[in-house]
Amino acid sequence: MPERVREDLRQIAAKAIGSTRALDEIVWAVDPQADTLESLVNYACTFATELLALAEIRCRLHLPADIPQRPLQANIRHNFFLAFKETINNIVKHATASEVQIKMKVTQSTLIVTVSDDGKGLPLVTCAQMIGESIATDRHGLANMRSRPADIGGR
Repeated sequence: MPERVREDLRQIAAKAIGSTRALDEIVWAVDPQADTLESLVNYACTFATELLALAEIRCRLHLPADIPQRPLQANIRHNFFLAFKETINNIVKHATASEVQIKMKVTQSTLIVTVSDDGKGLPLVTCAQMIGESIATDRHGLANMRSRPADIGGR
């Protein structure tokens, strides 16, 4: 099979996988039975491990042994997941990382999530964006990563 045909097939397969993942995310987002802390943690970790595996990035999860069955409002679950998803996507696209660590801790009223990688870091301009300095850019990922948690009372 010619290389051009193989590349076309790879692109078709990648688009099919992306479409399937997007549809799965929509179904999960509207499922009222998924409005629990346990569902959120499980879904986020599954998303991260699958995407990182496709990118050939090792993923280490550090999760609590027991995740409480606390109910979550749909908007909290949705905003948390979108910020988490942006974090993982940024690592895949920009970090040149070989390993990601995801740590989650549940306290009485808080889910604490730490995502770290061994990648190349962020340029100084991007760091300024993260702390809220105004910089003209056409990208909204980091701003969304700050605003989504703030919209639901997190940081």
